[in-house]
Amino acid sequence: MEAWKTFVAFVDAQDGDATVLEKITDMQRAPIIHLLPTKKSDTIKKNRREALGEKVEAHEPLLFLHARIEQSLRPILPILEKAVEIS
Repeated sequence: MEAWKTFVAFVDAQDGDATVLEKITDMQRAPIIHLLPTKKSDTIKKNRREALGEKVEAHEPLLFLHARIEQSLRPILPILEKAVEIS
């Protein structure tokens, strides 16, 4: 959500009509939202770019993936499951 707010601020700062963006989100919303949960309770040790220390519980939402078709999720799920280390 923070990235969206930053994007809207960029549009606004460039004298763009940020209200149009609200309509875009309604029209462009992905019909499929897939939850990638944590597999166990522990601490997130790292993600792809940085070390973290956030505690998580088993089956807690880790990522929400948005897609237009189910087939587009299949190749990315294994990659994302390896992108975060919980131990």
